[in-house]
Amino acid sequence: KLDGIRASLGKAFRPPTIYELYRTTKIVTKTYVSNPELSPETTQSWEIGIDQHVGKIALCATYFESRIDDLIYSKKGTGSFYVKENAVCGKIAGFEVEGKVKIVTGLDAFANYTLQDTEITSNPADPNTVGKDFQFVPEKMSNLGLSFHKNALDASCIWHWVKKMYAESDNSDVVKNVYKSYDTVNIVDVKMGYAFKENIRLSLAVDNLFDKEYYQCYKAPGRTISVEVRCKY
Repeated sequence: KLDGIRASLGKAFRPPTIYELYRTTKIVTKTYVSNPELSPETTQSWEIGIDQHVGKIALCATYFESRIDDLIYSKKGTGSFYVKENAVCGKIAGFEVEGKVKIVTGLDAFANYTLQDTEITSNPADPNTVGKDFQFVPEKMSNLGLSFHKNALDASCIWHWVKKMYAESDNSDVVKNVYKSYDTVNIVDVKMGYAFKENIRLSLAVDNLFDKEYYQCYKAPGRTISVEVRCKY
């Protein structure tokens, strides 16, 4: 017997940003030209999901689909100029699964996984992009972690994984580990905090614990250590 079934249906829109409307930007050798005539992007979406408890394990799964119209796209013009246009229609379909289990009192393990299949279905401005993945949308993502909380102490350790994304609309940027590439993210973050008093808390965080090297356009930061003291009064 399922604990619960949920479903939703909706419509949404995204208005063009100030940059897309009015600011022309040059990045290295490419010039992205703004367009004050842009219209909002529109989306129609639906999803259905289930929730279930099996002993100490809480599980949930969701399937979703979206249809997008008037997606804002940078159309290649003369030379190295790209002009913003409402030229693209596309679709997204995928699912999410998530689980959480209480190992012992104060210690939980959790995991989630997302698969999202994107596709440009129409683009009169550049037919070569039809059938390609969306820009800057990863196909797969996953997290796996442990969290601990007891009295004034809490800690967490989380593994993040995000599959390589495309920055070019024709998905031609397949080179990895170079400037302007969007590489696979595969890092571990840890954090520990302690509340000395009700209003004083000390935290230590280490992002990218194993100092992995990767690019998200620019080279991503390596191992980063931060200390935080928070006082409430």
